[in-house]
Amino acid sequence: MLAMELHWNFVFSVVIVYGVSQGLGGAFSRISTEYYMKDVQKVQPSESQVYSGITSIPWMVKPLWGLLTDAVPILGYRRRPYFLFAGSLGVVSMLFLSLHKNLHIVLALLSLTAGSAAVAIADVTVDACVAQNSGSHPSLAADMQSLCALSSSIG
Repeated sequence: MLAMELHWNFVFSVVIVYGVSQGLGGAFSRISTEYYMKDVQKVQPSESQVYSGITSIPWMVKPLWGLLTDAVPILGYRRRPYFLFAGSLGVVSMLFLSLHKNLHIVLALLSLTAGSAAVAIADVTVDACVAQNSGSHPSLAADMQSLCALSSSIG
């Protein structure tokens, strides 16, 4: 029903962001980041926690990402360019991290923070799309929230 009314790419985006990226990807990301800090960068647990706090900064400024997508349209679009940017940023930052064996901790931290920012930007973009579609299609609002919750819980 949602795919017919709103378009399949909206449903796909919700499932990917909430289910795969935040749910499944978030769990793997935490484990792999802890391993990377301990075994590759050889930092102490206390340092690793500080670095983990730094990589979560993009989530703390999530409202700013939302304001940016609302206030600064790109080529007439307010959501799609930011969603594409977030995906590209995530891919590039994680490829950079994985392809360089002996990265300095600052570059590794920058790459991990960029990856975190990518997920936060994608999240706020999909949140905005859900809110916008809930306003324009109030009869589907409950279905959209159910899709978000289901995707998040399965991921």
